Amino acid sequence: MVTLDDLFGVRDILMRKGSYKKNQPLWSWSRHHAWFLVKGVMSKAQIPDGAHKKPMGLRHGYGVAAVRAQIPLNMIQKWMGHADITTTAVYAKVLEESDRIVAARMWN
Repeated sequence: MVTLDDLFGVRDILMRKGSYKKNQPLWSWSRHHAWFLVKGVMSKAQIPDGAHKKPMGLRHGYGVAAVRAQIPLNMIQKWMGHADITTTAVYAKVLEESDRIVAARMWN
């Protein structure tokens, strides 16, 4: 899995600014707290309850948005941490009309 540090050199940037010490966690909060924050943002955005109002729904939305923006699949694969490109290719397939119609049933 590719980390933010791998992609952007976050630790190096913070060390240069003097706001990071070696082996210190990048984030001061837990996964649970992160989900709490995301849930709050989703509520403020008035996203209706359903399967899409969960971490996986957010992740899938990101994948589909990246495909719609015509980001190359290999880049999306890297960003999403997929080991196999066929996993990433599922997002491109969802954009086909018949798949969209079937998938829409999940959200209604």
